[in-house]
Amino acid sequence: MKKILFTTLAVAALGAIFHGLGLWKIIPWSLVYSDVLGFYERIAPPGLPYVEKLIEYPVLTGIFMQVMSWLGVTRAGYYIVSAIALLAIIGFSTHFLWKLTPENNRRHLWIYWAFAPSMLVFSLLNWDFIAIFFVLAAFYFYRREKNIFSAIMLGLGFSAKFYPAIYLPLLIFKIRDWGGRIKAGAAFLLTAAAANLGFALADFEGWSFFFRLNGERTSNNDSIWTIFRFLFGDFNISTINNLSLLLFAGGLLWILWRLKSASFERQAFAATLLFLLVNKIFSPQYILWLLPFFVLSGNPLLPPPSKEGGGSWWGIVNFYLLEFSNIAAFFM
Repeated sequence: MKKILFTTLAVAALGAIFHGLGLWKIIPWSLVYSDVLGFYERIAPPGLPYVEKLIEYPVLTGIFMQVMSWLGVTRAGYYIVSAIALLAIIGFSTHFLWKLTPENNRRHLWIYWAFAPSMLVFSLLNWDFIAIFFVLAAFYFYRREKNIFSAIMLGLGFSAKFYPAIYLPLLIFKIRDWGGRIKAGAAFLLTAAAANLGFALADFEGWSFFFRLNGERTSNNDSIWTIFRFLFGDFNISTINNLSLLLFAGGLLWILWRLKSASFERQAFAATLLFLLVNKIFSPQYILWLLPFFVLSGNPLLPPPSKEGGGSWWGIVNFYLLEFSNIAAFFM
């Protein structure tokens, strides 16, 4: 555990240093860009996020940014304390992932986690690891049959980055009794309300900016919808939103039916892939969301093992092709 933890933190710290070079303009800012550093000018002015300044992330991420700004004082200080806090979150995430991974599969933590190129390039690009931590905590509590705590973690994850909400239907489906399902659903809603309601009541326009922005923006260059727009003519935003929602809802129902006997984590992996495919926005750091599933499943890209024993190596090659092609697209 200590070796995995140290290695993961060392790789992520190198990524923090790489993005931190933007403080001194040693190399072009376009090359070392980080949202964490780039958003300082938005969060630094006086006032509370969502109430007195617009933040395009859910509330827990905005609160994190604001606290780091208060603690860091300067732009450099803000980035340094943000990096330290995010490294701590990565460390706790690694701890949960270690606990979740079967002992005979823990070598996967080296291949698909600690040495994953995304860990180096994207761990400090954005605040995704806040949500990843809550997702892993939700899996951890589910494994221990603490479904209410699992739902609470998903509610916190949703309040940091929207995507953990897609796992709530899977969790409710996994719970066998209706009383437990109602409690888990209520725990999620109460947690989300506790995190969000104060800001929504104080300034609904400021709080809802994240949702309005994502509803009004068109597909970005990394999205499959941009390919359709290029091939078949420009779709209006409303059409893309409706088709994306319809495809995701239908796909999620298929997952609940086709993979009904699969584990919560495998269903969540399928739901995450579905979300990344049909969502109109794709950012390269979203690959980080997939890393825990590669570790837990032993790599879903693996073909059936061959008699010569080469299947696992081909699966690893596939994984790193995915990683490096995503990074190449990011820098291009």
